[in-house]
Amino acid sequence: MMATMRLLICILILLMTGCSTTHPPISLSQGLLEADSWKSVLKDHTRRKDLYRLTDHVLDARAVLVTPKLRAALVENKNKFGAQAVQKVLQKLLSMDLKDQLKEASLTEQTNHISESPVTVLFAAYVADSQYEVFNATYSPWDIRLQRGNIWVHPDKIEDVRQSPALRSMFPFIDRFDKVYLMQFPSADYRTNTPFIQSSEDTPLEFRFRSAIADVELNWLLID
Repeated sequence: MMATMRLLICILILLMTGCSTTHPPISLSQGLLEADSWKSVLKDHTRRKDLYRLTDHVLDARAVLVTPKLRAALVENKNKFGAQAVQKVLQKLLSMDLKDQLKEASLTEQTNHISESPVTVLFAAYVADSQYEVFNATYSPWDIRLQRGNIWVHPDKIEDVRQSPALRSMFPFIDRFDKVYLMQFPSADYRTNTPFIQSSEDTPLEFRFRSAIADVELNWLLID
């Protein structure tokens, strides 16, 4: 009887908090990529929180951190999706002028200056309560932060990303009921000038959003 009660309590806790998954560290180095690397690289860079309270679905959120490796994998697999479609998605995701950016030299140059660029997160979410489904308006009930240790910043820019077949083919976790956003954060904390994209084996980069209905933290451990 006691064992059954403990099991029920554990199930209720999982339903209330959502299941957690341990992810491997992400290497900041571009490294060698296989011809069909996009699927595995995207999986490594994607974090998800599917939150329930008892049997009520609260939200399903997914976030992708844009790193040099993710960008390189998308460019490497551009023929799979079509160069024009990849260029449009990269322009939206990275806010870059891509006249020559699909060339390897340009990509390498960008990678070398990644710490000077805004930290970019592609965010897709379904929220059951329509009062909490908007993340980018001035009246949004969500407090959104990028954090490393005890330093944090709010996003400089949050833009709606229009769904398209090309976008969903590259990011198959996006559902047609999701709202999709591009969030850009400062590259460094303005108070300490500490960059957010840097190697650390014990301090993850955290993407956090909270409101009256949820407090969610997604993180990436970045290494050289």
